[in-house]
Amino acid sequence: MIDMKQVSFDVPAQIVQFVMVNDDRSEQIRDAMMVYPYIKNGTISHGKAAEMLGMNKLDLISLYSSMGVDYFDLSEAEFKDELSTYSKLTQKKRPIGMYRGQDLYDDDWNFDEDNEIIAKMFEGDSNEDWQ
Repeated sequence: MIDMKQVSFDVPAQIVQFVMVNDDRSEQIRDAMMVYPYIKNGTISHGKAAEMLGMNKLDLISLYSSMGVDYFDLSEAEFKDELSTYSKLTQKKRPIGMYRGQDLYDDDWNFDEDNEIIAKMFEGDSNEDWQ
């Protein structure tokens, strides 16, 4: 149960009927719309707003969505940047081999370095070390 407080403020007479509601769904929508500007300007997060409204974040996002309010508010460039970052983070690296039971990946090697140094690193290794 969330802590409720009585608040009194002036509104234009024509909108009283939309503010003074008496069903749970309408109250939820009214209250969610009262905090939305603070989500939009970054003062609070969707999660914090949901907590304040006594609901979970996904329900709040769904409520906003049902009213045509998008969860993601990104420009096309920002969206492409987010998508690119997501793709990079979720790319599965494929091992190129194993050394002493550990997977080896392309980016584990710096082939620009002197080959002699690399050869010395593995000097004395047996064929069993490599797979």
